[in-house]
Amino acid sequence: MRCAFLKMIGVAAVAALAACNGGAPVTGNNNAASADSDSVANAARIDSMRLAAERDSAAVKAVRDSLAANPDYQELKKLVAAEAKDFPKELMPGLLLAGNYIEGREFYYMYGVDERRMDFKQIAVKRDEMRRSMAESIKKSVDEKGNPMGRFVELCIKCGVRVNYMFEGAQSRRTMVISYTPAELSALTTNDQSK
Repeated sequence: MRCAFLKMIGVAAVAALAACNGGAPVTGNNNAASADSDSVANAARIDSMRLAAERDSAAVKAVRDSLAANPDYQELKKLVAAEAKDFPKELMPGLLLAGNYIEGREFYYMYGVDERRMDFKQIAVKRDEMRRSMAESIKKSVDEKGNPMGRFVELCIKCGVRVNYMFEGAQSRRTMVISYTPAELSALTTNDQSK
């Protein structure tokens, strides 16, 4: 189940990036050795960001405490933790799915972009197009019976958790976030019964 879930998230991101580039990833230097070291460094940096985000503030602690007794939220946390074992994972040349985390009512997928292989500026310019493409991929995966993505989205909606896809350039450290609120996720799960 964990691999199928990870595959759906990766497919959504890769499909969105490919759609932004006419069906093919933006490629450049294919120096695998330097890309691997940057991927590891980027994964470490993103993990450090995750740890920093987990520091308690009064507001975060209050939300965390209110969610602690919620069985749906606990199930969501278990899904996130199980999936985290599969990271980091290279989805395509230049794109690393570095990790995930949930903090309060925010969930993040963190992607590292090797800017020697992929043009981050082009990704940022096509943000809206990527967002639509990712929404279509999420909707398609949710509509498939037995797809674990459906349960993940259902739990995010029930718990009021926003899903964020954060892309960070390995060289420039630029970031771009594509987010879906619980209401937007709910709209994606609405099935057209006229089919």
